[in-house]
Amino acid sequence: MQAGELSSALTAWLDRLMPDTARRERLTAALRERFGADARVVDGEICAEMQALARTVSRHLDVEWVPEGGLVPDAEPPGWPPQDPLEVASRGASIAARRVGDAGVLEVATLDTLEHAAPFLERSFEALRGVRAVVLDLRANGGGDPATLAAVLGR
Repeated sequence: MQAGELSSALTAWLDRLMPDTARRERLTAALRERFGADARVVDGEICAEMQALARTVSRHLDVEWVPEGGLVPDAEPPGWPPQDPLEVASRGASIAARRVGDAGVLEVATLDTLEHAAPFLERSFEALRGVRAVVLDLRANGGGDPATLAAVLGR
């Protein structure tokens, strides 16, 4: 496989999987510009170059060279498995609210599917009603559903 072919395959996957449109467009444009016509045979050095380029835009894309081969590429993006609503509820969607003086702290440790996280977000915002300021604590957050983040930030 040539570098240009790998770049093209990566951008096709990014178009289907990367939700942040502006960042995705910057990354796919950078990959096309740098590697689109690159006829070099893919090796560890090329993968490292692609990885370094990707890191300038997003930390969520890894490009790894496996010299012994044997990996079977996915034909379709795997997507995320559906969440168990009972599991999300059992931990309160990893959302906690507390008051500190006249301010509030909203801790969001995960971004579960909005469908399951919404009731816990609503309770947390209700608990913070009337505070003068809210501190959003995402330090332990491992990512997840962008819609849930948008709901938090929209409040």
